[in-house]
Amino acid sequence: MLLAAGALGTLPVDAADLPRDAVRYRQGIMTALAWNLAPLAYMVKGDHAFDDARFTVLAARTAVLATMALEGFSSDTAAEPSYSSAAVWQQQDDFKQRMHTLETTSAALAKAAQRGDQAQMRVLFADTVIVCKACHDQYLLPR
Repeated sequence: MLLAAGALGTLPVDAADLPRDAVRYRQGIMTALAWNLAPLAYMVKGDHAFDDARFTVLAARTAVLATMALEGFSSDTAAEPSYSSAAVWQQQDDFKQRMHTLETTSAALAKAAQRGDQAQMRVLFADTVIVCKACHDQYLLPR
């Protein structure tokens, strides 16, 4: 296992780089969430044919990514340039609760997709998007 980790490159050793790396990490997670949610939206809105298998894969990815996002919002990143408002760190309990709600909602979406329950998939997709939008409205700076 150690050999495999070494093959991937070295981890940053300068602590000054770690907050910037965490910001890049969370931005990558958010980009990946958007990448996976967009095709779901197209299917739900009827812009693309509804593909149960593709929906299931994308919903499963979304659920996994949702569990990874909060890790990138460590307190040492508060001063780093990003699109996160200061409210993320000023209202940490609320922010964390919203992120946990995203985890729960997207997990329910993935489970509905595994069952092939299109009616629930549509409802839970809408719920997931509502959770995302509410958090963005509160904690994302305008670009």
